[in-house]
Amino acid sequence: NIEKIKENINFVYYEISGKENSIIKRIGEIKERISEISDFKQGFSNVLQIINEVEINLEEAGKFALNEVSSIIDENYNLSMLYERVNGIKNLKKKLNKNSVAEIIKYREEIIKILESLENFDINMEHLKNEIDKLKKTVDEKAKRLSDKRAEVKLLLEKEVASHLNELKMNNVTFNIAIEKNNDFTENGIDKISFLISTNKGEPLKPLQKIASGGELSRIMLALKSILSEFLKTPILIFDEIDTGTGGETSYAIGKKIGKIAENHQVIVITHLPQVAAFASTHYKIYKENRNNRVFSNIKKLDNNERLLEIARMLSGEKITDKAVENAKEILSQAKCL
Repeated sequence: NIEKIKENINFVYYEISGKENSIIKRIGEIKERISEISDFKQGFSNVLQIINEVEINLEEAGKFALNEVSSIIDENYNLSMLYERVNGIKNLKKKLNKNSVAEIIKYREEIIKILESLENFDINMEHLKNEIDKLKKTVDEKAKRLSDKRAEVKLLLEKEVASHLNELKMNNVTFNIAIEKNNDFTENGIDKISFLISTNKGEPLKPLQKIASGGELSRIMLALKSILSEFLKTPILIFDEIDTGTGGETSYAIGKKIGKIAENHQVIVITHLPQVAAFASTHYKIYKENRNNRVFSNIKKLDNNERLLEIARMLSGEKITDKAVENAKEILSQAKCL
């Protein structure tokens, strides 16, 4: 603002009396013209007097304005210091990528907090170590309780799985859950859990995923889902070809097991085995058809007669024979009785 004040006052003073064609000099010329005719009429002398007063006032106004500028600069401001500060602020804005002095001040406060935290680094580190020790103790206690609970449940789960596998025609299978302690924590605690299995008497226990066939894995998975569904109160279970690798009597056992689960849960089963499909309370057929050179998937709910024919088709293929229909009736009848 000082620069603007100086610029405007200098302009005013220059216009009043500082330039060749200033107002004061122009007034002097006017006064000469009036003086030449003042003797002709008394009124012209009055005009001259008014102009003199204007001239005096203008000169006083110019001097007063210059004095005001001088007092502002001399008494209250050090312009070189102000220029230095303004340039410093501009450089800070550019350097820190800030848009205002308020943002710079806020950033300064953030830096002060960081410096204070660094100055108190040892104290903060000690506090954090204490917090870590407390949390580790809590995690240790919870992990031990979880591990103890697993040890209790292990025997119960092994027994339950064996019972379910027996119902699924896996009489000679031994199922075991191995619990080993890890050196460190994981999201599951300090235990490493492995499912071990022996599919024949006299054979050693080996990891489930390494020795079980597709059909055995399907039945073990079904056994585990049957047990866990009761504990977890799962409302809906979906079995996508859980009967893979099985057939004959085993298929009946799987269908019966799924039917038992369906007494307390909504069960959706995708299967290619008629022995499993026969246990469903509702049967849907999924099929594809060509329309306008495109393949569309469709689903259709079957009535009793359509269901009978679909079971027969699953038994014999696309050509449904009388024998296949009779077999389908027998399968559906057995499923209701089992």
